[in-house]
Amino acid sequence: MGARWAVSFLPGRAAPAKPRLQALLRDEFADVRIVAAEALAYHGETTDALATLAEIIGGGQPYDVLATLNTLDYAGSLRSRPAPAPRPWGATGN
Repeated sequence: MGARWAVSFLPGRAAPAKPRLQALLRDEFADVRIVAAEALAYHGETTDALATLAEIIGGGQPYDVLATLNTLDYAGSLRSRPAPAPRPWGATGN
């Protein structure tokens, strides 16, 4: 959830992380690859992200496949509602 929060609320500040996120698509742990793919896809970098997620679905362990499907479900739900407005640094409240 932390990565999801960071990329959705800090899109302008997340852009410098793109090279690192792309490198994480090759991490040995599927969970890391899933979160990196989600972050990249959120910013429109879908080609490598979807290829990584498809690879996990095609050959991953059941938990990894479920986590990938949940990520795809969440990403699809983003299209049906507006993105949250970023809040200024130091803002309080929910």
